[in-house]
Amino acid sequence: MQPAPVEPAPLAPPATPEPTLMPPPTQDQQSTPAPTAVSETAEEKPRKVTFYQDNEQRLRARAAYVHTIPVTGATSWSDFIARAVERETLRLEAAYNDGEPFTQMPGMVRRGRPFSS
Repeated sequence: MQPAPVEPAPLAPPATPEPTLMPPPTQDQQSTPAPTAVSETAEEKPRKVTFYQDNEQRLRARAAYVHTIPVTGATSWSDFIARAVERETLRLEAAYNDGEPFTQMPGMVRRGRPFSS
């Protein structure tokens, strides 16, 4: 006697992503308009990004994330990191490129660990 075939479980409907909530702009960000142009290479769907980070810095960042969730509104560790990168990107654009997005330069970012490691 053979066991009856098992039907696969139905797939759950895809989750609707929650909008990313950004903290209120700082005084500097209020005077500098946010870039409105979207790069032709920008993707609609978020991409996974990995990088190496000093362990002490990583632990401090995670502790800051966990302790400030109620005030930052970060919905996940990824959201926390994305917000930090966005703030630094806006700061660099304001300081070095008249508040405009820098030109995309594919292939210019070296991947992997630094040679000194």
